[in-house]
Amino acid sequence: MTALARVSVEGEPSYLSSSGTGGLTVFCHVTLLRSGALDVVTAVTSRDELAQVGREETSRSKLRAEFEVYTKQFGLRMAPAPTAYVAWRIARTAEAHAAAGRPPLAEGPARTLAALTYPDHAPAHPAYAIATPDDAPRRVAHSLELLAEPELHAWLPPPAGVERVMKRAGALIEPAGADREAAVLAALHAAIDEFYTLDERAALAMQLRDAALMFASSRRPERALDAVSVADAVDAAGEGGATMHAVPLVFGLFYKFARAARRQAT
Repeated sequence: MTALARVSVEGEPSYLSSSGTGGLTVFCHVTLLRSGALDVVTAVTSRDELAQVGREETSRSKLRAEFEVYTKQFGLRMAPAPTAYVAWRIARTAEAHAAAGRPPLAEGPARTLAALTYPDHAPAHPAYAIATPDDAPRRVAHSLELLAEPELHAWLPPPAGVERVMKRAGALIEPAGADREAAVLAALHAAIDEFYTLDERAALAMQLRDAALMFASSRRPERALDAVSVADAVDAAGEGGATMHAVPLVFGLFYKFARAARRQAT
């Protein structure tokens, strides 16, 4: 029996987006004011960077109009999420921004973020409310199909992953002639598995669960179930589960990059 892909949010929801090119993600922290207006803090992030922070008082209709702009311009679709979870994600990106040695935020954005209320403990990703379906192995086996969805079509491996995998693969390639194709494939497999440390697996699983929220909110329940199935498989890799290169979506990301790079080189 197929599980239902539903996520309910109590009270006024905040929002997070699917991940776009370069890991671009938008968070909208929403507070309902006594006037009925919405106080919205928007954070535009890209992996370990807080690219932009803004704040405005707006209405639900205007906020939805902004979401449509995100979809048209950046291919991002917003999904509702608990406000505490969105605040936690913004705080984690701010910490990663500082740890990466990036320039500190300007006084205004820094003050805006400092005014938010953050949870004491890491809240569970809201996509955990979507039960893993009984046919999860089948969904993982067909996970390459997820990359055909418009919001995921631009997904590529992290730049650091591309660099490490290509260098590692090149170092492992020795045979020539008929053995070369098999050697290239084996090298890619080994390099992909080496790149996906616990932290990198956690980052990809989070992206997939973000996508699951987006699919669930846009009436694509089967795709939401696909996404949580692959996220669970990514979490399990290295801990007795399948290797990362054996997850079709993961290998497909690197294969897609290799094909794009080859087209640019010709």
